[in-house]
Amino acid sequence: MAVTTRILLAAAATAALGGCSLWTSGEKANPPTPLTEFAPSASLDVRFQSQVGSAGDFWFSPDETQGHAFAAGTDGLIRQVDGGSAISTGKTLSAGVGAGGGKVVVVSSRGELMAYEANGRPAWQTPVGSEVLAAPLVGETTVLVRTGDGKLTGYDLGNGARKWQISRNQPALALRGYSAGTLDQDTAYVGLGGGKLLAIDLTRGTILWEATVALPRGATELERVTDVVGAPAVYGQQVCAVAYQGKVACFDARNGQQQWSRDISSERGLSMDARNVYVTDSNGSIVAFDRRNGASAWKQDRLRYRAVSGPASLGRFVLVADGLGVLHALSADDGHLVARRQLDGSAVVAQPRVMNETVLVQTSNGSVYGISLR
Repeated sequence: MAVTTRILLAAAATAALGGCSLWTSGEKANPPTPLTEFAPSASLDVRFQSQVGSAGDFWFSPDETQGHAFAAGTDGLIRQVDGGSAISTGKTLSAGVGAGGGKVVVVSSRGELMAYEANGRPAWQTPVGSEVLAAPLVGETTVLVRTGDGKLTGYDLGNGARKWQISRNQPALALRGYSAGTLDQDTAYVGLGGGKLLAIDLTRGTILWEATVALPRGATELERVTDVVGAPAVYGQQVCAVAYQGKVACFDARNGQQQWSRDISSERGLSMDARNVYVTDSNGSIVAFDRRNGASAWKQDRLRYRAVSGPASLGRFVLVADGLGVLHALSADDGHLVARRQLDGSAVVAQPRVMNETVLVQTSNGSVYGISLR
């Protein structure tokens, strides 16, 4: 099968040095674990389905504003996927969508940041000056954009004017970032190359604190790639993040003080709920840690080497999708499989999103599903 580019090692601000496909090194060295039968104890039901066009070599995922879900593909179409009209941008897109404050924001392959009202009316457009692969992070008044040159820039949601910018030195090698971060009220939590995690006041662009998720280690530059992957997860006053070839670590969201860490490598990301932190490791196993102290809770190995996405937490369940286009539901209690659903057959690259009680999943062929679990 053709696979979409998932993670690409690149020299900072230079051409790509080498790449990894959708499949990680462990997954490329091993065949996907065959699915085995189990007795379902829940069902995955499609509430709505839409088509937004192929993701191509980019990474697209849905987002929501004012209770409605939006998604986009490379051909420039933005669609309200839970029922509604489409928006044609007339551009080839490289990132999106970010949604919030009644607006939907995408980025073109030429570095144009474009905002639209939820009803489809164009709001504004502004150049960002560099490649953008991560969907914009949209707050009530500010849009955070992460560019390929290592800059984090805040734009006014009302008119697109630049409000602030943070520049950070990048390691010699870094994973190309597909997440601008996670927003909790007015604070954005952003994972960076070199294993760093920033808490940023989204309105002012002030760095509230900086913490280390993992330190680079190894003899070669490749071995020393230790980048925070995916979007950090926030629950209450705790924020957690995971690094490739590094650790999962949790911090006090108020001051960045580390609470615990555990060795693990991930290229997919994590989620959390009131009880656990869930991580998809580099071989496709889903691992749960007690969010209070990092103690091991459970591990699910039956999806190894299937290019499993980052997890999404929904009530008593954890959901992941794989590179063969299958959505899986696990029990949050002990990790056993409770439900499975075949999607359109193409890979699911981006981490599923949760909107109220609905899981939003976008495939690389551009099918977007809203799925309920019962």
